[in-house]
Amino acid sequence: MGPPSGGPLPSVGPPTVGPPPGWDPPGGAPRGAPFSVGPPAVGPPAVGPPVGGPPVGAPPVGGETQKQQQQQQQQQQKQLLQHEKQQQQQQQQQLHHHQQQQHHHHQQQQQQQQQYQQQQQQQQQEEQQQHQQQQQQHQQQQQQQQQQQQQCNPLFTSGTS
Repeated sequence: MGPPSGGPLPSVGPPTVGPPPGWDPPGGAPRGAPFSVGPPAVGPPAVGPPVGGPPVGAPPVGGETQKQQQQQQQQQQKQLLQHEKQQQQQQQQQLHHHQQQQHHHHQQQQQQQQQYQQQQQQQQQEEQQQHQQQQQQHQQQQQQQQQQQQQCNPLFTSGTS
């Protein structure tokens, strides 16, 4: 039996294996891992008492506390007037928009936003008024305490020391 006719048998060697995907060649620049992006830190808005307000201490002697109360009442009246004006302006805007653009849905959204702003303004003003009323009551109590002290003090009653 002679050798089978045909060419020489193909030489079977080890398959050429390249580096696996993601493998860093030796001596090359290291690949950085993609930096992880976390969710943004969103906290609740810090809601505190209204800033401002007169310092709570012994009120000045005399009629100055009454002046302060009058000023606060005037501020309240101004706030109420401004609020009424804002409501009237917004209502006029709503009527005007409604006549111009009845077919658009965007307009209805704007009207809802305006109504929501009105509600927020009302809440803020109510809170401010309550805060001012508390301050007024506090000042009245201090006035009463001062009057009682003056009555009890013998220097005020005798007139001459």
